[in-house]
Parts: sequence; C-alpha cells; structure tokens
Amino acid sequence: MSLPMSPVSHGGLEELWLHFGSQLCTVEFGRNIAFHMTDHISAFLRGCSGVKVYNYFINFTAPPSTTESLLVEQSSIQCVGIHAFPCAYLNDNWRHINRHFEFLSSPFLPALKRIILYGDWQEVINDSRFSPTLDPLTQKGCKILFADRLTKPPCDHL
Repeated sequence: MSLPMSPVSHGGLEELWLHFGSQLCTVEFGRNIAFHMTDHISAFLRGCSGVKVYNYFINFTAPPSTTESLLVEQSSIQCVGIHAFPCAYLNDNWRHINRHFEFLSSPFLPALKRIILYGDWQEVINDSRFSPTLDPLTQKGCKILFADRLTKPPCDHL
C-alpha cells in the first residue's frame, strides 16, 4: 500500500505559489510538522505578492531563513494570525518563538499592522522574555491582539 505524498513535504507548495500565488489574498499553514522541517515562509513570501493575511501555527512552522537572499520584502501582508498549539518536537521553544517575532518585526513586512494570537499563550506571555520580544513590533506601530470570541476575523479589519 502506498500513501499519498504530501505537497508540503515534496515541493508542491512552491508550484502552487508559482501558478496561483498572485491570486491569493489569505494563506494559512496548518498544523503539520512538515512546515517545521524546512523554511516554507521564504518561498511563500517570494511567490505570493498580494496576500494580506497570513495565519500559521508557530510551533509547527520553521522560522524563515536568516539568509537575506532567500527573503523578499512582502509589502501586502497586513495581518498575521499565530496559533500557539504546542508541539513536543521543539527543544528550544524560546529561541524558536524569538526568531519568528524577529522576522515579523523585520523590514521584510513593512505593511504589517496587526498580529492576532490564537490559542493558549498564557505561559509565553507570563515569561519575562516575551515583552522585549514584542517591543520592536509595537515600535513600528503593529498591534498585538489576543483572540477571543469578540475578536473579528483578520479580513474584517482590512
């Protein structure tokens, strides 16, 4: 019996971005460990020039490459939704979280106005390392929101 190949783990997403990336307005990386194995964010940014909303599971998604030649400025992303669903696979969760927030505060996302945190962030926000991680984002005018029943979906804000 053969199992179907995942497009995530076999380069299928790069083909998707190549052919349809310019038509997409929202992209979500699901809770799939394949997103953690390699940098899918950089390829997504290169291929999806019109996306305004990007959602992902932080503990299941590798931070983008620190090689600047792989990253491009993505000037359309205005809102990022991040889910905190835990993943036992991670060894150094703080380093991982910090790398994601460093990227979010970088010049590669100049239009980013809002980050919505989904799931249970209690342990993270109670840690003294979290507030300094958010400082660069708030300094560039980005709002950090915690999702609840009253939080409108990101597209309603755009």
